[in-house]
Amino acid sequence: EVEAEFSLEKLEEFSIMLVGPPRVGKSTLVNAVCGREVAPTSARLDSCTKSMTKYELPVHYNTENGDERQV
Repeated sequence: EVEAEFSLEKLEEFSIMLVGPPRVGKSTLVNAVCGREVAPTSARLDSCTKSMTKYELPVHYNTENGDERQV
């Protein structure tokens, strides 16, 4: 059995890549994960994101002693 240890204090940065056909909700998923609108969406039939785009989201968390940190 292999046990992995995950700690936000050790986490500096990570990347997630979403790929898929047009008009399936990739930008909507990015916005849902971020909790706010960072990726443009559209109700039109043509896609609104035609190139690879990078979105950065700062992560806030509390350490064991209660201090707030940002990654």
